[in-house]
Amino acid sequence: MVEVASRNWHVDQTMASEMLAHFVGEQKAGSQVEVVAVDSRKHLLGDFKGTAVFRRRYLQLFNRMVVPRDEDELAQISDDFAGMVFQDMAFMFFMFISQTKPESLTLVSPERTRALYRKLFPRATLAHYPFRDDSLSKVNVPDGILVREDGSVAAICEYSLNGGHDYFQNKVEGFNRQNEVFGKILNGAKLIVVTPTFREHKPSGLEVVELPFNHHQFRDFTEYTFENYRMHPESATIMEVQKRAKEQLARARLFSMGSATLETRRYLERFARVA
Repeated sequence: MVEVASRNWHVDQTMASEMLAHFVGEQKAGSQVEVVAVDSRKHLLGDFKGTAVFRRRYLQLFNRMVVPRDEDELAQISDDFAGMVFQDMAFMFFMFISQTKPESLTLVSPERTRALYRKLFPRATLAHYPFRDDSLSKVNVPDGILVREDGSVAAICEYSLNGGHDYFQNKVEGFNRQNEVFGKILNGAKLIVVTPTFREHKPSGLEVVELPFNHHQFRDFTEYTFENYRMHPESATIMEVQKRAKEQLARARLFSMGSATLETRRYLERFARVA
C-alpha cells in the first residue's frame, strides 16, 4: 500500500497527540476488554469461541450466509472472516502480553486505531470492503498502538496472517514513512508484528511476536467454524445455512416458472433438494 506523505493530507502533530490521548482515555474509561489465556494453542483457539467477540463475528458471518453466494463470494467471505477473527485473537493475545509487562501500557483497539487514523488523515479516501472493516485508501493503517502511561507511543502494532518477508518489509517501509511525518509522536517507537509461528528471516526494523499456533492450525480452526461449529446444539452450521439458502432460491425459481414443462419442473425440484 502506498503511503500518503504529503503534508496536505494529515493534521499537525500537536493535534495528533491530543487525539491519541483522547482515544486512550476513552478506552480506559470504557468497558473491560476481553482477554483470553494464551499459555497454549488449545486455550487461545478453544477459549476464543466462548468470547463475546467471537459470537459477534460469528453472527456477522451467519447473517452474510443466509443469502446464496457464488464460489467467488464464498472464498472472499472466508478470507475476510479469517482476517477479522485473527485480528481479534491477536489483539486479545497482545493485550494479555502487555498486561504482564512491568511498565504500564495501554493497547489501543483496532477500532479506535482506525478511528484515530481517519482523524490523522482527514482527506484520505475511505476504502470500503464488502465483508470486513473499512480502512483508508493509500494509507498504511496499523491494527493497534501501544501507549505508555506518559502518553508516548511505545509501538505501532500490526496483526498479520501474512508471513512473507516481502510483506513485512513493506510494513517496515510504511512505518518509516509515517515516522517522517509524525516523528515527534513516534519518536522511539518500534514496529511490532503479531503473527502465527514465524519461520522466515525477519526483516530488520521490526519485532515479531508469535501466536501459539501456526498458519495450518489457524486454517483448521476457521474451516471447523464453517463446517462443524454450532452456536447451540440445535442450530445449523454456517455451510448448512448456505445450503438452505440455495435450496430456497432454487425453489423460488422453480415456482416462478409456471409455464415450464413437467419434465423441467421435476428436474429443478431434484436440483432444489441437492443444491
